[in-house]
Amino acid sequence: MDLRAKNMSSLILDLLRLERLKDTCLDTAVFEPVEIQSTLQKCIEKLTPVASSKNVTLNLSIENFICKVIPDQLEILIENIITNAITYSHENTSVEILSRVDQNNLHASITITDHGIGIEDKDLPNIFNEYFYSPRAALHNKATSGIGLSIVKIAAENNQLKIKVLSEPGAGTTFTVIFSTIELPLATGN
Repeated sequence: MDLRAKNMSSLILDLLRLERLKDTCLDTAVFEPVEIQSTLQKCIEKLTPVASSKNVTLNLSIENFICKVIPDQLEILIENIITNAITYSHENTSVEILSRVDQNNLHASITITDHGIGIEDKDLPNIFNEYFYSPRAALHNKATSGIGLSIVKIAAENNQLKIKVLSEPGAGTTFTVIFSTIELPLATGN
């Protein structure tokens, strides 16, 4: 009963978060400069206990950059992708989280790669649809609501970010969040 109540609570929170993101009006949204390093570290700090409980190691490699985003939505987007990576990873594996900067074009990306169950090719076009989850995902995670990646999609759209997904069933999945416009942090030196 406790487990069902916890799952229901998570579903309600996801539904509220999804509706709040849908209601975000880009005309009134407040875009702020955010250093990606602090956002990633905040997400890692929050999700490390979840990863540890599953014996999944979070490996972080950061090239810092500044992006103008709706800060709480960027955190939600990254947290949901990392949470999925942990959830669908096999035990005793790792999740790689990399941020990379193209200094010539002032573009950047965050890549999150797991070593888990992967996604079938036939399911890839549907993964961002509300309430979609593949039978394979449902077997691996009985508490799935099918809303997490819908939240990711809307947060990405609200922040004018693109997402690419590559997956191999049985081997894992890679999500790449693409930032088309960034700034470089000021170099601090002695």
